[in-house]
Order: sequence, then C-alpha cells, then structure tokens
Amino acid sequence: PSCDSSNRPILVEFPSLRNFRQLENELRARFYIYMSILEAKNAQIQGTTFISYGVGDYRERLNGVGFVDLTKLALACPPFFSALHLATSDLKHYILMSSCFALVGPKMRARFRLHLGSHVECQYQLSTYGIPCSALPLASSNNNKSLLENHLRWCKSRFLQDCGETEFQLPSKLTALSANEPMAYDVVFGRKKIQHEGNRRLRLFIRSMAAKYDESSKANKRRVRDELIKEIRNAGGKFLIIHEDSSSHEQGFDELSLEEVHGKIAQAFRNYRSQEPCPRNLEMGLLLRIVMLRCMWN
Repeated sequence: PSCDSSNRPILVEFPSLRNFRQLENELRARFYIYMSILEAKNAQIQGTTFISYGVGDYRERLNGVGFVDLTKLALACPPFFSALHLATSDLKHYILMSSCFALVGPKMRARFRLHLGSHVECQYQLSTYGIPCSALPLASSNNNKSLLENHLRWCKSRFLQDCGETEFQLPSKLTALSANEPMAYDVVFGRKKIQHEGNRRLRLFIRSMAAKYDESSKANKRRVRDELIKEIRNAGGKFLIIHEDSSSHEQGFDELSLEEVHGKIAQAFRNYRSQEPCPRNLEMGLLLRIVMLRCMWN
C-alpha cells in the first residue's frame, strides 16, 4: 500500500462506491481489510492513515446508512488509525461532521481532519499532511476518475491466498466496479426508455423545470440545464451511456462529457414538450364537447 510522509499505510475509501445487499456484508468486508492491514509491520508500530474521499461524484449516496455500525467496527478492531481525514465538497455534510467531531474526546478529536472544497483544493490540503496526490487512486486528468485496478488485483491475490487456488476469476460484481456500474442516483442513457431510479429523478426534474425552460432564452436555457445537472451531481449521480461490446455482446457503461450531457438534457426537455397536450387542441376538444352537448340537448 501507499504510505504518507511518516511511512504509515494509507487506506482510502470512496463513499459513493458503497454498494451492498445487507449492511452485514460491508461490515465483514471492512473487518477483513482492517485485519489485513496488520500484516504490515509499519501499521503495527505507527498506525494507519484513513481517508474518506467524498468529493464531487464520490459523495456519500446512502445518506449515512450504517455510519454508526461502521464507526463502532473501526473502534473495536485492533488496527490503530493514527490519522483520519474526511474530504467533501458538500457544505452540509461538512457542517454535520464538524458537529459530530465536536462531541468526541480531545484525544480522538486530535486525529480527525476535515477538508472542504473541490478535488484540487482537497488534494492540496491532504498534501500538507504528508499525503501525496499519487496515494489517491484517481486519474491525473481533470475528470478525477477512480482507478480500481490495483484494488481488484489485491482482491484477486487475497482470494488466491485464502482459497489456495492456482486459477481464479474475479466475480463479475467486482470487475463491474471498474466499468462505471450505475448506482442509485446515476442517470443512464440508452436506445430504449430505462427504468432506473436516477432516470426517474431526472424525469421529475424535467417536469418541474419545463415551464421555466420553455420561457427562457437560448443562453438562459443552458443555465437551467446547468442547474439540473448540478442537482443530480450534488446527490452523487453521474451521467452514463450504455455501450455493448460487439465481440462479447457484454454491456458496459461510459461516463458522458459535460457537452454530451447538455445535449441529452436538451433532448429530454424537447421530448417532454412533444408529449404534452397542445393548449389549442385542448380548447378545440372543449368546444367540440360543448357543441355535441348542445346538439343532444336540442
């Protein structure tokens, strides 16, 4: 594992990647990881640096589900976390965590550090504590895409070590993590109408903002789309598109660029407008009903 300037192993968590059927499954996985940290001699002597990186798209999606149980597990396990860093771009989450840390004892509070800001700002703040940017499994490009190949390689080596098998293939759920597997608040675009939680939220936003969008000028329409995109991304959602491998016929997901997202959102507004009944047609229908009723009356 990567180490900080004090030669302490670094354990990084991306809150948005939490995905489990039962909380007990995540607790077991974390317990296994915590115990495997103790295999490093420097972790036994100097402790471990823990980073929860919830900036931008990596923001917590489960609204704190299991937070108390995860905290109890971390405190009960043998590994000593000598430094705990929580990075976020959400001001509400920052204020909430600040209030929680104010309730703990002074010795434990001295180990906690909160960081608020963008990717660049949080990574710079972490670097001032001896944590290099290279220690975070993020792409060096502007999109800050998570790089999970090393983690998946570690999972495979642990499976081989524990099971004693010479050949092993990672479960599809693990390999899917490196392929932008859609989460609850993600919006997925494809050829057909997709019934996904993130898509349903998008349709609700479209419906509530349609009148404002239609009345806006071309420049203001982009601002409305920016506002909608911000709402979805603040909830931890991403905009993905389905692609299919022609050789293996397996589905995958790619993240759209900002301009591609704007095009998709604009098309969604146009589709919603075309599905709405025309006011003129409603008036004509009402007049026809009145004429028919009068004829029947006569």
